[in-house]
Amino acid sequence: MSVLKRMRESRRAALARAVTEEQAIAEAIKKSDADFVKSYLSVSCQDWCSWKNSQTGSEYILDLVSSGDLREADFQTCFDLIDETSGKAYRESVAGWHPEVKKEEMRSPELRYILVKQKDDPTDQVLGYTSLMPTFEDGFPVIYCYEIHLREALRGTGLGRRMMELLSTIAHNIPTIKKVMLTCFLSNEAGMTFYRRIGFQVDESSPKERKLRTKIVKPDYAIMSRRTSS
Repeated sequence: MSVLKRMRESRRAALARAVTEEQAIAEAIKKSDADFVKSYLSVSCQDWCSWKNSQTGSEYILDLVSSGDLREADFQTCFDLIDETSGKAYRESVAGWHPEVKKEEMRSPELRYILVKQKDDPTDQVLGYTSLMPTFEDGFPVIYCYEIHLREALRGTGLGRRMMELLSTIAHNIPTIKKVMLTCFLSNEAGMTFYRRIGFQVDESSPKERKLRTKIVKPDYAIMSRRTSS
């Protein structure tokens, strides 16, 4: 086979992969919440929607909801959790804290939320959540974890690990997706430690130090990733 022919076939194969990847992401995005759960969560994890705190015995319910179907009260609680757990890091970052910009991002139509509420709680209050999106990052299909936040009482209980495992389950079950990715402020030492402990590493796409003429510019965040089991 000539070099030119091999190059043509390689380009065709790359194009076919790209089309398949785009189709897989598009199909995942257009699914209803019920079909999304059926196809990508419950197929591998029948009990994904329940969790028990081994420290207290309290039981919790997990629910997947698209951003457009999120109740206003739940949306506000999710936003308040960001400010509560990460507001300081945002305010001290180069990008700063811009509430309206964050709220607009949180309403992205392709975004889905996994909400955590205590079972039989009459207040029906969100106690934690993660938000995710099937998307492309640097040309590769991924599940991007936009947020993960828990009330203080639920941190260190194993719930955060469980929620990240659910994202990995979703990534594993969407064809062509090989990674879960997220962004973490470097000032969030507890978060960086947690992500490393559950198998995340700083991704090759993460920003690096830059040498300027008079100084070195260091990034204040890292992009992290973990490959799926497939």
